Amino acid sequence: MVNISIFLPFSPILFLALLKPWDESFTPHTPHTPHTPHTQVGIAS
Repeated sequence: MVNISIFLPFSPILFLALLKPWDESFTPHTPHTPHTPHTQVGIAS
């Protein structure tokens, strides 16, 4: 139960923490690369 309680709030935080740096790293580095739209689509979905 304790594990689930800690995991529930950490799940979205971890997801955002993992996606945020990826998006920020890809956007400025590769603005016109197929990787950027792919990342944005993944975050949007």
